[in-house]
Amino acid sequence: MKDTYRLSEGLARRQLLLSVGMTLAVLVYMSVKWYREGAGYSAVFAILVVVALGVFFFGRNYKQAVGNAAIHSLTLTEDAILLRDGALEQRIPYAAIESLRVRRNLFAGPSFTLKASGVSGSPFYGYEGMEQLIAAISDRLPRDRVKDSRVHV
Repeated sequence: MKDTYRLSEGLARRQLLLSVGMTLAVLVYMSVKWYREGAGYSAVFAILVVVALGVFFFGRNYKQAVGNAAIHSLTLTEDAILLRDGALEQRIPYAAIESLRVRRNLFAGPSFTLKASGVSGSPFYGYEGMEQLIAAISDRLPRDRVKDSRVHV
């Protein structure tokens, strides 16, 4: 039995919108402040430079996030978790997993952190069907390795 999960296509879009929204808030604040102080054309030029840099960097990061999402997958097999990033594949046996920590974020969906031998404790988030993924992993692990009171989300 294999279950494959891919990164959500909306993850890159949400990150882009969050970045653009925060940048726009800062730009509006700077514009109002400089307008009240009577700043001239140098203030307008500075804002235009920030907008141009933002378009360049946010566009580049968005394209990179979409490309990463297209080549990444997480597959649950009978005895291990397979993480694939393009040609790279990492196999994490269920027996090597020391703990599974489930978190529910306020603005994002649920995420989890696996602590295993040979794997850093980085969070996993943004997968399609995240609730089913967390439930499937927690069903394959002994109860003493699952941390958090809200495992079944």
